[in-house]
This record gives sequence, C-alpha cells and structure tokens, in this order.
Amino acid sequence: MIKKKYIPTPIVEKKKRKKVKVVENLETRRLSTLYVIWRFLVYFARIQYRKFTGKADVQKTATQLREIFEEFGGFWVKAGQILALRTDLFPQEVCDELRSLQYEALGFPFHIARSTIESELGAPIEKIFESFDEEPLAAASIAQIHRAVLRKKKKKISVVVKVQRPGLADSFKRDLDIIKIFVNLLVSLNVTPYLRWDEFVVELDKTFKEELDFRYEAANGRRMKKNLKFHKIYVPTVYQKYCKRRVLVMEFIDGVLMSDYIKTLLSDRARVKQWDDENDVDPKEVGEKLYISLLRQIFEDNLYHGDLHPGNIILLRKSKFVLIDLGSTGSLDKELRNIYLFYTNHAVLMQSLMGETPKTALHRFILFPDGFQLLGFSP
Repeated sequence: MIKKKYIPTPIVEKKKRKKVKVVENLETRRLSTLYVIWRFLVYFARIQYRKFTGKADVQKTATQLREIFEEFGGFWVKAGQILALRTDLFPQEVCDELRSLQYEALGFPFHIARSTIESELGAPIEKIFESFDEEPLAAASIAQIHRAVLRKKKKKISVVVKVQRPGLADSFKRDLDIIKIFVNLLVSLNVTPYLRWDEFVVELDKTFKEELDFRYEAANGRRMKKNLKFHKIYVPTVYQKYCKRRVLVMEFIDGVLMSDYIKTLLSDRARVKQWDDENDVDPKEVGEKLYISLLRQIFEDNLYHGDLHPGNIILLRKSKFVLIDLGSTGSLDKELRNIYLFYTNHAVLMQSLMGETPKTALHRFILFPDGFQLLGFSP
C-alpha cells in the first residue's frame, strides 16, 4: 500500500473532470470490408494527389490516418497503437499521431457491470465489496473502471474494478477478420512489403487474445511488481482471488496521472510549478528514473512495460511514481537485446566523446523524445 505521506495534492479539480457518459443500449459498430478498403483507398489517393501537386504534407497525412483509426474505433485503435511503435518504419509525425490515439468509449449501465462481476466471481457484489461506486471512473474500448471498497478478512481496501465491455469478443473478432483481409490484400498487391505485414497480423492476434483475458494482466502485474521493487518503483497490488477473465480487481492509487500533468503543463505552467513545489516533485528526476527503469526492464529483467505512455504513469510526492495497466508487457530475444544494447552504448559513448558526462549523454538518448521533452529532456 502507498504510504499517506506520498499521496499528492490534486492537479485537476474533481469538478472539472469529464464524467463518463453512460448509455443504456450500446450500438455494436459493424464495418464492412468494402468500406474499410474504400476508406483507405481514398486516404492513399489523397496522399498521391498532394505529392503530384507538390503539396505533400506529412503532418496532414499523419492526422488523417489517426482520424481513420478513431472513426473505426474498437480493435482498430489497438492496431494503430501497435503501428505507432514502429518508428523504424514510419515518419515521426505518423508515430506521434498514432501514439496519441484516444478512444473515449461510452460507458455501459451498472446492471451490466454487476451481472458480469457476479457471473465471474460467483457471488453477489454486496458479499464481496463493502461499497461499490455505480458511476464509472473511466471507460475505454476494452473495459470500464469502477471504484470500490473490497472486504478482505477484517480489512477494507480501496480498489478499482475493471469490467470488460459486453459483446467485446465478437466485436473484436469481426474487426480482426477485416484487418486480416485488408492486410492480405496489401501483401498480394506487394504494397510496401518492407513493412512486414505478416508480423503485424501475428502481433494483433497476440494482442487480441491477451486483451480479452484479464488474467494475463493480473499475471503481468504480479511479475512486474516483484521486478520493479528493486527499481524502487511501485506497482499496484493485484487481488488474485478476484481476478477472472472479464474482471480485474487491484489496489486504488490516489495520485496524479502523468497525462493530466502534461496537459496542465501545456496550458498553465505556473500551476504545474506550484504543484511541483507543493509535492516536492522534480520533473527531471522523474524522467531520469523512468528512463533508467525502462533500460533495466529491458536489459536486466527482460520484461518491460509494453504500453508506457503518460496515461499509465501515476505521479506521487517526492518524485515517486507508479506504473499501471500491465496488460501489455514484452521481452526480447537474445540477439535483439544485444543489438539494442550495442546501439544504446554507442549513442552514450558518442555523446560522451563530444564532452558530455555519461549521465547527460544518457539523458539525450531518449526512446520517447516527445514525452520526455516535457519532463525537461532534450534529445
């Protein structure tokens, strides 16, 4: 459990937070294969037209691609987020846009959440939880989150309950089947074969299976909690007894989301400076700890957080932080780790030879420059 002395003051007032809109009847989006193909053909035609007229615009190309994935929603958002990781294949503008994909899903009614929880856990909610907030704390394309107080022996523990959206398996399978058809068409037409579309589909298949079974996330959370303890980084406790395929129960962390911090930083730097002072937070120290931990996850543990974006980092007092949402973790084979280690060492060495200290050189070799720039780093 997080000690009270590390719980920070809020950076965004509760009344200013946007509430999750709950609808009684969730419409299941059904995209036809022809519509998907037509939508992408129009997209590529526009790119070629801009090139032909000498008005090529990479940023516009990137923005329109993000808008397509957002329009399709569901599993397409996950596909876009995976493509965002391929900075070796796509322009930085495209990766930045896809990395920012946000799918603000509508919430579903509490009676559906209750039914799912009771079906998975085999008992009425009232027997498991001391209290349960019927209003969702957040909602996305995979699940929605509720706050609750768990009864555990004689203790009452503040938790979050992640409940999978109804009909998700069928919806995702339809999206995945369409993506496979579209990818097979690209392969048959020999469109940009260097993008290795077959590997993309394999990765999507893996993501499909893991996203729909919260027990993967529970297992990842336990392993990462053990590893990151040696990094002095906290991971929420997962309550294994209450984690099933469609329900996940874990410790509630009362902190400030890095995404809220960055959003406030862009609009009100004075407010962020005040918050830093109030909570004894040094953004450069946070950035350094994050980066060093990521390197240790890759090279020491060979188990790293595969979705380390600002929405999955919670800031605490005294420059401490928590990593959440361990649904996506990764590991590298020996050959790839050695290659990556070589390039990392080479970059730091080159900067050191240019007169920088190894520590400063390390700061400049950043995996995610857009996010770390806001924390005081300059790649």
